[in-house]
Amino acid sequence: MIFGPGEAKDELKKRLEENNLGRHIVGIETVDKMTDHQIAAKIRQQFAESR
Repeated sequence: MIFGPGEAKDELKKRLEENNLGRHIVGIETVDKMTDHQIAAKIRQQFAESR
């Protein structure tokens, strides 16, 4: 899962896809500043939904 502000996440996705790693990306989301607890909660939520 890739998330953060700005366009860097899109560039990372592009580079991962160029190196045949795009299949490992489960989502991309634009978010502002997050605490460690918010990051952990977002990851738990993403993987709970994909079950």
